[in-house]
Formats: sequence, structure tokens, C-alpha cells
Amino acid sequence: MHRPLRTRRARFLLAALAAAGLTVAGCGSDDEAASTTAAPTTSAAAAATTPAGSTPAAGVASDDYCDAAMAINTAGTAAGDPDEDPAAFATQLIGPAKAAAALAPAEISAAYATAIPAMQAAIDGDPSKFDDIDQAGAQIDEFNAANCPWTKVPVTLANYHFVGLPETLDAGDYTFELDNTGTENHLLVIVKKKPGVTESFDELLASDDGESKVDTVVAGFAPPGGQAMTSGHLDPGEYLVLCPISVGSTGETEGTGPPHFTMGMQQALTVS
Repeated sequence: MHRPLRTRRARFLLAALAAAGLTVAGCGSDDEAASTTAAPTTSAAAAATTPAGSTPAAGVASDDYCDAAMAINTAGTAAGDPDEDPAAFATQLIGPAKAAAALAPAEISAAYATAIPAMQAAIDGDPSKFDDIDQAGAQIDEFNAANCPWTKVPVTLANYHFVGLPETLDAGDYTFELDNTGTENHLLVIVKKKPGVTESFDELLASDDGESKVDTVVAGFAPPGGQAMTSGHLDPGEYLVLCPISVGSTGETEGTGPPHFTMGMQQALTVS
């Protein structure tokens, strides 16, 4: 469950993305991002996972359940920042969550039984149960990653570039396993142009209305020294991967520097 089900800190930082948009003139180009990408390093977490481009065998989860679980990830990303309107956010999630719960194996049913009433509480005007959603979501995320046939892609988040992120992927369902080896908070955000948009990503980054012309399809946060996972479905097309957090951001404090993507933490991604 793509953290409807994400932590409050991640929600706080994703709100910074909404506030800053994608607009900063003079952003680094894709070539600059590539030039700053070091050779991949292997973390203990990454070593234990399936290599990028391979598909793990499913466990006790059925294909129907995994499809329903991925639909929650898609709904969570599209719903945006839950702190802006918790009731609207929960309304987007509760339908897909109920559909997945109806198909969920017994091993994870209790987590759904915690998350869904908390979503309903938020819809009814009481967002105080979001911590229950976060905790249940972490359990669901771990279960899905271990038991659904989603391709795993380990990505290192460094200052200020992505390490190990492929430039091309096949269309399908993915779990991005994030390892932040940097000294600042980092986000992996994958955006795609909305239908009909013809500007390049560089043009959108420098445009006042660039944010309105892209959709976020995957977003995942990891603090310095932390690991996380985020899942999403990628259709064929051209994407941009970037970190929008301001330089100097650590803990709950947002930095005052430029967005990380202006320092080179951006990369083009082609999905075929």
C-alpha cells in the first residue's frame, strides 16, 4: 500500500513538493544528472532483493489480490497530500482498500481491518487515526513486496543523484527499494506528462505552470541512513525521476537551498 500508508514525515515532505511545484529556472539537464551518478553501490538491503529487471515468484498472494493492492498505490499517489484534505484523501483510498481486503490472504487481513476503519474515520471528519493507517500500511507494503510478482528495483539516494536507477524499464508493476546514503532527506518522485503536453521536461521545470502538466505516478521518501519502499505501475512512455526536496532538509526541518533536482538529482526514464 503506497503509504496512504506513508509516514507523517513523508506526507510533510510531499506537501513541500506541492508547494514548490516543479518550477525552478536553470535546472540541471539530464546530461548533468547522468554525469553526477556514481557507480552503483550494494547495500545489505539491496543485496537481499531480486535484481532490477527480474520478477520474483509470488507467494501466498493471488494475482487478483496483487492487482487490487497495486490499485491502492495508484489511488494513493493520485490523491496527493493527505494533510491538505484528509477526508478527500481517505475517500480516494477506501474503495480500492476494501476491494483489496476482500481478496487479501489471511496473513494480512488484520492490517486491512485496522486501516479501513481509520480511513472511514477520516472521511467522517476525524483524521486522528492516520497513525493507524501508517502502521497498517507498512505491514501491507512489506507483505506485498514479498508476495506479489512486482519487479524490484534497488535505488540508492545520494547527495545529489540517484544510483542504480535504470534508464529504461519494461512496462509493469514495480517496487522501488530506496536506500538513502546521503546526509539529507530524499524523495524519489516519478512524473509523467499529461496527455497532450508537448513541452520537454526541461521546459516544464522552467515553466510557471509546469506542475499542472504532469502526473505523479510513484513517490517514496527515505531519511538519511534510512530505507523505504514504494510501489507503482508504469505504462509505456517517457518519465522524469526527480527529488524536489530543498537542499539542507533533515528531519522535520525543510532546508532553505534550491531543490535537489537543480543539483543533478533528476533522471530521464523510458518505459517500453
